Parts: sequence; structure tokens; C-alpha cells
Amino acid sequence: MKNAMVRSLLKGRRYEICEITIRGKSLVGRFIDDLGKEEQQKLTALLKRTSDEGPPANREKFKKLEDDLYEFKSFQVRVFCTIRGARIILINGVVKKKDRHDQEDIDKAKRLLAEAGLEMKKEDKDGTQKLAAGKDRKVRR
Repeated sequence: MKNAMVRSLLKGRRYEICEITIRGKSLVGRFIDDLGKEEQQKLTALLKRTSDEGPPANREKFKKLEDDLYEFKSFQVRVFCTIRGARIILINGVVKKKDRHDQEDIDKAKRLLAEAGLEMKKEDKDGTQKLAAGKDRKVRR
């Protein structure tokens, strides 16, 4: 029996925003609830806009960290995510206190993805993603 699963949060015109839950508990929801009201509003607006228009091109708001791992950014607030087709799956959140991420934060996001049955995808220089099952697919940019 899996302890982790993916649950839909918000469906926009272009993307569905989902989250990983562990034993029925929302990691991202709990993280957002613990933020101040202003940070909650900014992050919620960013997610809503992304569901309607797609990931922001502004690296100050959305950034690729490695392979198949991205982050939504709002000042020091970070929410890790991955993209699967028209689904953006939120993994967990952190408040960044240093210039660089702690490797532990990135490793935790990868572990949670694996626990939810979502393997990380490796991307080659030519834009082909190497899937865990050994199949390749070209990524559209």
C-alpha cells in the first residue's frame, strides 16, 4: 500500500495544479497554512495564474532546478514541483534562508516524488527525457 498519492487542487485553462499527499495529509497545504497571510496570497495568486497561463517565464517566479525538478518562488518561499503533461505536481515547500538550496531539501523532494510513484526524468542535452521504464520522449519547448 502506497503512503503517498497525487491529488488535484486547481484546474485552470492550461494546467491542473496537483499536490502529493502523504497518508492523506497535504504537505504543500500545511506549508502554505503556516505562512503569513501576505505570503499565502502571493503564492496562491502565482499558482492560479500558472494554472491559467502556464509556468511563468520569469526566473524570479519559476525556475528549473535540475532534470525534472522545478520551484515556484515568492521571495524566500519555495515550492518544489514537477511537470507531467498538463499537470503541475507540487511536492513540498521550504522557506529558503541561504543563497543556495540545501541539498537535503532537493533530496527530500526527489524522495517524495519516488514515494508517490513518480520517478525523476533525466533530460539529455538534445531535449530527450530518459524515463525510468527505459522509454524516451522528446520534450516540447
